[in-house]
Amino acid sequence: MTDDLGDLRKLVADLSAAPERARGEIQQVVSKGALNIKNDWRGRVSGLHRLKHLQYAVNYGLIHEVDSIGADIGYDRARVQAPLGNIEEFGTADAPGHLDGQHALDTEEPKFLAALKDTAERSVLP
Repeated sequence: MTDDLGDLRKLVADLSAAPERARGEIQQVVSKGALNIKNDWRGRVSGLHRLKHLQYAVNYGLIHEVDSIGADIGYDRARVQAPLGNIEEFGTADAPGHLDGQHALDTEEPKFLAALKDTAERSVLP
């Protein structure tokens, strides 16, 4: 008696291995996306005369958890002028914010999603 489920078993094995195959590539996509957002954000705040060091306070760090990979992007409070970043970003009662971080995120989002899609397709169907 032959096993007619051979192709299905191979597909299940491929799908079961996909998360491990994809993890390294997904980390690269997240890291590249975070770097792009950081650089864009820095560029947006680089011409501020009153906050000329603020651009150097924008930084990111990768977050590794059991089931996820992410990034924390924003003002590094240990750097010069970083505490003033929230005022520049969100504004005050008298002055509107510029939302430079949000604009950098919005710019990167379609490229990030496309890279994740490509990675997922390569991992699921090698």
